[in-house]
Amino acid sequence: MEPRSHLGATYLLGFSFLLLVTSSDGHIGLGKGFGDHIHWRTLEDGKKEAAARPHY
Repeated sequence: MEPRSHLGATYLLGFSFLLLVTSSDGHIGLGKGFGDHIHWRTLEDGKKEAAARPHY
């Protein structure tokens, strides 16, 4: 095996391990989806809230 291909295989293995570690949901706080921290409103509630705000 050439040194360059060995180095490439090492990088690929390291990158794969990094993806595996960061994608695991074994820790608290990981594995949540997009928008879990957003206070969602309906369209009608948003319209009422926008109408109640002062316009400059």
